[in-house]
Amino acid sequence: MEYKREEFEEEYKRQKEENLRNRIENYSSGFDALNKNARPIEEIVPKQEKEVIQQYDEKLINALKSLDRKVYEEYFDRGSYYIIERTVVYEGRMPVKFTKVVHDWGGKYYFR
Repeated sequence: MEYKREEFEEEYKRQKEENLRNRIENYSSGFDALNKNARPIEEIVPKQEKEVIQQYDEKLINALKSLDRKVYEEYFDRGSYYIIERTVVYEGRMPVKFTKVVHDWGGKYYFR
């Protein structure tokens, strides 16, 4: 069975339109798909394990609060933009540097 060029182009166009229609009808965003399969945390993690996790969280938070923390801040003006560098030093840990770049035209960029 041979197709003529016009028949082939018609069939191709029909298939393309049908595929597009199917994609539109069956479209769901990734968030929709995630929300359909989402379950409450109570169903996923047993209550006993949840309590253990909360205890560990509290211990970590208290340990972090007890550390001595120092924050150093530097400001650099570069003409069309300025830079704010904050260095956070916890006792016994490597310093962490946070940088914020603000441009005159309104752009803001944050780096760690």
